[in-house]
Amino acid sequence: MSVSDVATAISDSKFKAAVLESVAETAGMPSSYITALTLKAARRLGQSVDTGSRILSQGSIVAEYVIVVPKAMASEVSLAMSSTTASSIQAKIQDKATAAGSSITATVTEKSAPVTASAVATTTTTTASAVATTTANSTVPGPGVTSSAIASGSTSLILAGFLLWGHSHSVRSI
Repeated sequence: MSVSDVATAISDSKFKAAVLESVAETAGMPSSYITALTLKAARRLGQSVDTGSRILSQGSIVAEYVIVVPKAMASEVSLAMSSTTASSIQAKIQDKATAAGSSITATVTEKSAPVTASAVATTTTTTASAVATTTANSTVPGPGVTSSAIASGSTSLILAGFLLWGHSHSVRSI
């Protein structure tokens, strides 16, 4: 597949899947723990731009993601994400993209440090006196995360990203 612009790289589902799997592998977590992954065009100074109908063939792509992990594993995942190199992520992305049949090549030379935040869900119980029914509104946990773990505040979010740069048939860092 010939890629001549950043919009194609952003919309390539095989490439996006390769990025998702690479992030999951780097974190040591199943890909189902990644609850958000976005690839978007960015300007040279790291400013995001609209991915509307007109994007120049040369430009940057920023990959942003959120990983939801049990709190007990947060420091392990954060360490794995912060200690990996851009070239390691690049190799994983390229291997997975090629294996998936995507012709996009990737070079990653910049990555952000992971940000860890605890997530606490509150449960509200309402009882109707005439009918005596109870309903609970709570956050649905991600894979491997139990409702009690969320309710007790033992879930962590790992937020991070990295920069890719595209030029004609490839995606390279600036």
